[in-house]
Amino acid sequence: MHRSFLHPNATASSISGQINRQLEEVNAEEQAKLAGLPYVNLHLSPADLNVISLFTEEEARQAEGIPFSKDHTTIRVATTNPGNPLLQQKMEELAKRFTVKMYVTSRAGFLYAL
Repeated sequence: MHRSFLHPNATASSISGQINRQLEEVNAEEQAKLAGLPYVNLHLSPADLNVISLFTEEEARQAEGIPFSKDHTTIRVATTNPGNPLLQQKMEELAKRFTVKMYVTSRAGFLYAL
């Protein structure tokens, strides 16, 4: 007997969207490995609203990165583009006050956190 893990009322469009998002997360994981950075899925690890405010929305969009977590003296920043020059500048500014760790995330995860 064949079992389906899809919802019985799932449409082709919703299934396609789920598959595309999963592929985007897999691609982000691969990008992280290539860059030697950790990966974070911001759909599963929601961002701390107090930490997000360290960047304005415009800064986050231009830098392609967003602070998403803080514990004690460490700020974690998720990015879709680790080489973005504005992101590098923002990381340097944060490093004056905190230990900063960069993570790679998918574009969908980044937009979800914004």
